[in-house]
Amino acid sequence: MWFFEKESNAFSLVSDNKIINILIDKEDQRGIHIAAENLCEDFSQVFGMKPQLTTEISDENCIIVGSLNSKSRKPLGGCYPDRIWASEGDSPSFLYVYANGLNVPDSLAYGGWGGRFKMERTAGIRGMDFIEKSGKSEKIYDPYFMHASTSEGIAAINKWRQHILNDFAARMCWATTDKFSDANHHPVVVFENDSTFNFSSKTVEAGEVLQLDASSSYDPDGNNLHYNWYVYEEPGTYKGVVEIESDKQGMCVLHIPEDATGKNFHLILELNDDGVPSLTGYRRFVIHVK
Repeated sequence: MWFFEKESNAFSLVSDNKIINILIDKEDQRGIHIAAENLCEDFSQVFGMKPQLTTEISDENCIIVGSLNSKSRKPLGGCYPDRIWASEGDSPSFLYVYANGLNVPDSLAYGGWGGRFKMERTAGIRGMDFIEKSGKSEKIYDPYFMHASTSEGIAAINKWRQHILNDFAARMCWATTDKFSDANHHPVVVFENDSTFNFSSKTVEAGEVLQLDASSSYDPDGNNLHYNWYVYEEPGTYKGVVEIESDKQGMCVLHIPEDATGKNFHLILELNDDGVPSLTGYRRFVIHVK
C-alpha cells in the first residue's frame, strides 16, 4: 500500500471512496495511519487471523498445495513465489470484494470469503508485538478506530475454506489451456431471470410461506448441479430455527417463523457442480420479517 503521508493528492483521492484493508495479524502500521488520519470514512480492518488455506495435493484433481505444485501450472503458476509455505495477509482483502453471489462488500456484518466485521468501530487495536520491539509505537496515532472482526474470528473465512481452495485451483488450471472444455467453470445461479451476483432483499410477514425458485440455474460445462439452501446464522438477528422444505432442490419452500417479527435472517443458496475441482456459485437472500 502506498504511503499516504508522502502523497499530496492522496487525501482527495480517498475522500469519497471506501478502503478495504484486511490485514492478517496487522503486520505494519499503514492501516493504523489511515484510520488515525480519518482518510476514509469507511475503513475496515480484521486482525489476529491466520487462515490456513491449504489442502491435500492431487494432480488428478488439479488441487494445488504449496508453491512447488503451483509453479507447475504454467504460465500463471510460473509467477508464483518460489517458496513452499508463504502465508500472507493479502488474500482476504481480495476475497472480500470478489463477486460471487455471497459477498456483499458494502455490508461489513454480512460475512463472506473475506471474513465478517463489527459495525461499530473499536479504539486502539494493536498490531503484532514486533512493532513495539522494533522501536515503533502505534500509540502515537491514538485515538484511532477500526472495524474489528466479529467473534467468529478466522472461522468467518474458514466457513468457506474448501470453496476458496477449489476456486484458486480452478484458476490455476485455466492457465494451462486455451480450450474452455479442458477446465471446470463456476455454475451460474439464476433466480427470477437474474444471473447477477447481487443479493436479494425480501420483506415478508411472520408465518408466511415463501417459495424460492432457482431451478433455471445451469452449469456452463454441463456438469450435474447440487443445490443447498440454508440459513447463515451469524449475520441475522433472528436466532431461532427456520424450516426449509426441499433444501436440496432447485426450488425450496421457506416457512417464516411466527416469532420472527421485526427481525431478519440470511438465506444462502449454495450451488455446487461435480466438475474437477468442484466449484460453487451462491445467491444470498436477506429476509426481513414485518
